[in-house]
Amino acid sequence: MSEQAAPEQDEAPLPPDYNYRAFIVSAESYGVAAFTVAAGPYLHHPAPIGMLAAHCMELSLKAVLLKRGAGPEDLRRHGHNLRRLLSATKLDWSDLDKKAVDFFADAAAEHAFRYINMNNYFLIGDGHAPLELCEQVFHRCLQEVMPGAQRSLRRTK
Repeated sequence: MSEQAAPEQDEAPLPPDYNYRAFIVSAESYGVAAFTVAAGPYLHHPAPIGMLAAHCMELSLKAVLLKRGAGPEDLRRHGHNLRRLLSATKLDWSDLDKKAVDFFADAAAEHAFRYINMNNYFLIGDGHAPLELCEQVFHRCLQEVMPGAQRSLRRTK
């Protein structure tokens, strides 16, 4: 049995990689990249770490929605809004740092990591704050879409 619903008559079929597995694998790659960049040479500004971590969180949350039957329009409706995506998963996120969630939700929605135009930019700190939040969101979503899967965003050589 296919994991994707059959497309409507007027709707084009989804590409084969538009599924929760592809999204969680992509999320993992962005998360690993965030940790790799953070462990690499000194950056004058940690925006790239935040951008990679935020995208990991977005893809992780969208993987959960896809697993539950959401389609492309559902994902587009949520856009890059991490608050809406967190809420839409209906998972318990009460243990997340609310200030960090708010910061990253706003940063992702405003493309602030690319344009560095936020008043609270200091919240990103040295770049390690987004990694903790990224890791929490990724692992909770991973367990939701692939129960029992064990992955690490922290890679060793």
